[in-house]
Amino acid sequence: MPTKITPSHTAPVEDTISNLTDWVEFKALQSDYHAYNLYELASLNEEYEDEENENFAEQDLFNEEIVMRVIDEIAHRAKVLNEAYPFALCHNDKDICLKRNSFNIGQWIYLYCLIISHRAADGVNIDSFDLSNADRDLLQIASVYAAVGHLDDAFSFGFPRPENSGFFDALRDVFAKFGEGTPLTETKLGYSPKVKDGEVDIVAWQVMNDHLPGKKFLLGQVATGANWNQKSIKCAIEYFLDSYFLDSPKSTPIPAMFIPFCIEEQYGGTRHHVMLNLTKQFGIIYYRLRLPYYALMGFNKPNNFHRKNENNKIVDFVKNCLGDQLPDVVFTT
Repeated sequence: MPTKITPSHTAPVEDTISNLTDWVEFKALQSDYHAYNLYELASLNEEYEDEENENFAEQDLFNEEIVMRVIDEIAHRAKVLNEAYPFALCHNDKDICLKRNSFNIGQWIYLYCLIISHRAADGVNIDSFDLSNADRDLLQIASVYAAVGHLDDAFSFGFPRPENSGFFDALRDVFAKFGEGTPLTETKLGYSPKVKDGEVDIVAWQVMNDHLPGKKFLLGQVATGANWNQKSIKCAIEYFLDSYFLDSPKSTPIPAMFIPFCIEEQYGGTRHHVMLNLTKQFGIIYYRLRLPYYALMGFNKPNNFHRKNENNKIVDFVKNCLGDQLPDVVFTT
């Protein structure tokens, strides 16, 4: 099968540390040994060296810092994702290696997110490719798994829904299971009757021990595009509850975004500072260093939740994109 990812020949050392680490991960996937020597980054940095700078010790120090930053980033990903991270530092932290023999769903989802984060040609991937609606829908499946992992139950509400249900039929079914709220059966006068999902893709909640109202309740958007931060789910939630319910749920919804990207340091701030700002704007951000982790937790729960049996679609997408770059591995939980 043809690969859709071709990592650039030269390491994008002037890019963000996340993108540089993504490039390293692709290089490991591309290798016949499914490993990449991280100290090759220094030798690949030649085109960025200052030809007038004869201080070779200074340049070597700069190259060493790049390598150490990538090692730290890989170690961070391995720590926060735990078993959901498909790579590992090996050979005394000199190489990044693809874990072999078996992958769990968290690892497959990580690779899916890695791939679609770089579907446009950039310093990481030189070949752009398009995503079909079915390809984009895989992030909805992964997001359901993650929402179940963090809460208890979840539904993929985004259009088109797998059951091909209409908006108000789906709204009635989901909130009957949720146990709060009375949806309308048709749009109000003056409102468009062609509503698809009300800009809500994920509905999730955590059941209380007495099964009474008053529970953790999440409404989320799923976004595969890099412009995901152009419109907040918070505005959509208020409109959704005001417009499509006769009596809205009494539990306060938690806004959330599900995205395949990493969160970068920006404007002189750390990721902590950036996430404080994003959380204020969008609610909980399930990004690449969270989504696979919680998806693995959700998939391994015993309850048979919405779209749980569609995990092989994600596996097939990754295999199709990477082709022969991916070793023979088996699916595990």
